Amino acid sequence: MNSTSSIYLLRVVASRYHQLRRLWGIYLLASGLSVSTASSTILLQDDFSSDTVGGYATGWAVTPGNTNAQWLIASDPTSPENNVMTTPGGTTRTTNQQYRLSASSGSVPGLKLSFRFNTSGVGTGWNLRWYLESGTLNSAAFYTPGYGFALSSSSVQINSTSGGGTSTDQGSATIVGSALSLAPGTILSGWNTVDFLWTSDGSISTLSLTLNGEVLMTLTDSTHVTPSVRTLRVDNFLNNSTSGGTTGLALLYDDFQLQSVPEPKVSIVLLPAIGIGLLLWRRRARLTV
Repeated sequence: MNSTSSIYLLRVVASRYHQLRRLWGIYLLASGLSVSTASSTILLQDDFSSDTVGGYATGWAVTPGNTNAQWLIASDPTSPENNVMTTPGGTTRTTNQQYRLSASSGSVPGLKLSFRFNTSGVGTGWNLRWYLESGTLNSAAFYTPGYGFALSSSSVQINSTSGGGTSTDQGSATIVGSALSLAPGTILSGWNTVDFLWTSDGSISTLSLTLNGEVLMTLTDSTHVTPSVRTLRVDNFLNNSTSGGTTGLALLYDDFQLQSVPEPKVSIVLLPAIGIGLLLWRRRARLTV
């Protein structure tokens, strides 16, 4: 092999390596591959089993340490022995909540948020918006840098957030991508599982959202390229009676897990790239004979 062929092969391998790193998040979701727990770190895991029905959800609040409008623990209507977290009912339309980790995750190769939700009691006038943010918030109405998603009965969005998390820099959420992935008016019966995955190769982030195992959206964005989380924040909207809806509607949540996702082993990633590179090199060599 001459020096020109060697340089070509190295370039092909490097190119395939970066492409495969960017597709790693998609592969995790599409293949159902489980990440080794020895390499990943559980940042938050909450099934509310240790909380008391009628009491507050431990660690969740509009403002850390403040129980005003805080969500409560209820019995699962489909399995009464199971505790779940429920949004306020009554005439409240928009409800916010946050969970502040005891410390930042730091820079990690990826983050994955999973949970179950139940919309059976709220009809079609609902949406939920969840964000993984790198900073701390004075209130769940503010933003810090990160990514998240919005899911409703008619649409899907992946959003980028920015801001300082305070009243002087409230920040905002910007739509990165959107799609009408759910049929308008969809009612998701029973419990549904969401997985949101944010991975990065250091120059671009890959963002994927699945619902009940089906990939709703996958895209890339370079606004934030270092996955990191300190605060998990949520905004919910329910069509309660303030504007002619039904009083008392509430979303149910259960089985939260937030974890860092390890980078794939280099040997696993490089093997396909090396194989592709060798095939291309052999093909080129035959053509130049």
